[in-house]
Amino acid sequence: MKKEGQRAFSRKEEGEIESHLMASIDVTIDRTRCSFLVDDPCSMAARNYGEFDAVLVSDCLDRIHAPAECLERLVGEPGLVKVGGIVVVASRTRWTERRTRKDKWLGGTVNSAGKEEYAMDGIKSIFEERMELLTTLDMPLLIRNDARNYQYSIVEASVWKRKA
Repeated sequence: MKKEGQRAFSRKEEGEIESHLMASIDVTIDRTRCSFLVDDPCSMAARNYGEFDAVLVSDCLDRIHAPAECLERLVGEPGLVKVGGIVVVASRTRWTERRTRKDKWLGGTVNSAGKEEYAMDGIKSIFEERMELLTTLDMPLLIRNDARNYQYSIVEASVWKRKA
């Protein structure tokens, strides 16, 4: 996308039938100002990538082996998010031991005192000293599986700003 401004892709319609489509970026947008990185979110380090003005952590916290470590890498020293930078965390919070050991879950548990602990509690405990919570919201998420099959979920989202 960055180099050519477009990318061909296909989407499933039914069985073996697919539609072939083209995603493109408006020619007036300066694509050189944007970077797309793919890496293990639990091992990304500022020394390898530098610092960012904004980071989106979307639909992965409940799917990785070490969600707390992922969030720590954003705001630790050195962190991936610049001072004054924004982090958006969005998760369906579908914790399962198939993906993440239970002792690594950020929420979805009841502690020994009988108190329910939610993912937002875990995120706050990691961010509270170094990030300011700007807002939280529930966001609809619609995933298209094929022409007649969709998944609808409500994602818990929070927006944070890194403190000085």
